[in-house]
Amino acid sequence: MTEPQASFSEFAGVYDRFMHYIDYPGWVRYACEILNLYNIRGRKLLDIACGTGTCALLFAEKGFEVTGIDASQEMIAQALEKAGSDKHAALFQQQDMRDFRLGLKFNIATSFYDSINYLLTAEDVGRAFACAFESLEEGGAFIFDMNTEYALSEIWGSKTMKRNEGGVSSVWKNEYDPLTKICTLCLTWSTRENGKNREHVEIHRERAYGNAEVKSLLEKAGFKRIIIYAHPTFSPPFELTARIMVVALK
Repeated sequence: MTEPQASFSEFAGVYDRFMHYIDYPGWVRYACEILNLYNIRGRKLLDIACGTGTCALLFAEKGFEVTGIDASQEMIAQALEKAGSDKHAALFQQQDMRDFRLGLKFNIATSFYDSINYLLTAEDVGRAFACAFESLEEGGAFIFDMNTEYALSEIWGSKTMKRNEGGVSSVWKNEYDPLTKICTLCLTWSTRENGKNREHVEIHRERAYGNAEVKSLLEKAGFKRIIIYAHPTFSPPFELTARIMVVALK
């Protein structure tokens, strides 16, 4: 049996094939609407856990000065390849969201597509929030989404799904633990290399956090005002909300 690899290592090379259905331009438009609503006018933006850089580059196209960070060297490599030699594209660095110091201040920090859920302890979430806070100028905004407990327990749940995207076959096997509120995904996929099928396995884990705990951790990090929406709306979340969007103002 193939040994599981670290999350977002080998998967980085096929990540965009599996995520092609995501409306990334819509995510960026939504974030820009939030920035306008709260009168955040600066253009320096930090994308935390930027992945393969899709949103970072979309923000750059809108005129933001973007830096993207991600803990996965392989994901950063994909982002750098996308950016190419474009001097106006985003800058990318390998950094851990729980412990980064860039020596720069930003007007906006973002973190999209349940990246915060990958932090499995409140301590780690608090460390990430503190780093985001320290990276922002006074009056700046941290905008991020999270999967809710409903999403991880009911939508993901303990289910198995088969997919075929861009010529890559995969099996997504989820197992949700209601005691820890952690959903474990065993992701198996195969690629064709040198005329032979090669199997890949990665383990991904996400933890659900309640809105009150998220607010408390943000306040502890120093944020002055916190607003939570049901993504991608400007309405408050309810019991069947699968994803929230959080706005934390410094």
